[in-house]
Amino acid sequence: MTEAAFWWVHQGSVETYEGSDSFSPTYAAAADVDCWVEGETKLVTDSAGAEVVSTSVVRGPLSDKDLFKPGSKFTYAGSTAKVVTLAWFDSGSLDIELDHYEARLS
Repeated sequence: MTEAAFWWVHQGSVETYEGSDSFSPTYAAAADVDCWVEGETKLVTDSAGAEVVSTSVVRGPLSDKDLFKPGSKFTYAGSTAKVVTLAWFDSGSLDIELDHYEARLS
């Protein structure tokens, strides 16, 4: 267990955004993830350059980072939100065991 794993006390599910067909967005099947979910209001910039109010943030193990592409849907405690931005922190050769992703949701 890494030092960061101490914080993954919540469980949610994520439906990874796969693109759009001619009718609507498409998503992968829901995947359960261990994470830390926190309510936090912050103004962020989405991938199109628009300013969006993010109302929460989810953090989890770096191995789950690719599930949280912008546009993906994250569900926790009965509420679903859209991933607006994704950042990750990788210590590389420093090996400090705090590697994780951070997804801002709206």
